[in-house]
Amino acid sequence: MNDTCFVLPKEKQSRLSALYSMGNDKKIARVGAEPITAGNFIYSSTYSTREGYSYYSGGAALVSTPGDYFRFCQMMLNHGELDGVRVLKAETVDRITQNQIGDLQIPFPGAGVFGYGFGILTEKGKEEAKDPAGVGSFSWAGAFGTYFWVDPKNELIGVFMTQVSPPDFALLLGFKRLTYEAMTATKK
Repeated sequence: MNDTCFVLPKEKQSRLSALYSMGNDKKIARVGAEPITAGNFIYSSTYSTREGYSYYSGGAALVSTPGDYFRFCQMMLNHGELDGVRVLKAETVDRITQNQIGDLQIPFPGAGVFGYGFGILTEKGKEEAKDPAGVGSFSWAGAFGTYFWVDPKNELIGVFMTQVSPPDFALLLGFKRLTYEAMTATKK
């Protein structure tokens, strides 16, 4: 994952996607270097390029590419192995993708419970959200609408990347639904 980091090096900054904010009218506007406050979250287009930046949150500060994200997901789908290299023990992947919060529920699209770093789709969550993914799928989203899911039951990975705040989760859930509809149509 050579294009994944918290502080983007100067030589890669020209490749950073523009960041947009969405107004109540659903129109988007490009975000500049001036900070924008949304609740407790303060951001700008330069959040990942500032020297001395130290907010290392995987869901609100990590910068990556679709290719790097896919490689991470593939490693997780492969139970910790990628390109013949063991990155994590299979037991570790099993543990971090299991329910770690009991009967508590989390307000996260396409989940129901929480593992060590992922929302996990349960039977109840699948039914309530009408989620097409297999039970046991795990996922996470970023502050600007990036979302991934790994569906071990269907051997499927989905990576959806945007740069919009607040994110439009309806858009990504539509992408997910269309992915499964395409799979179903292909199997017929």
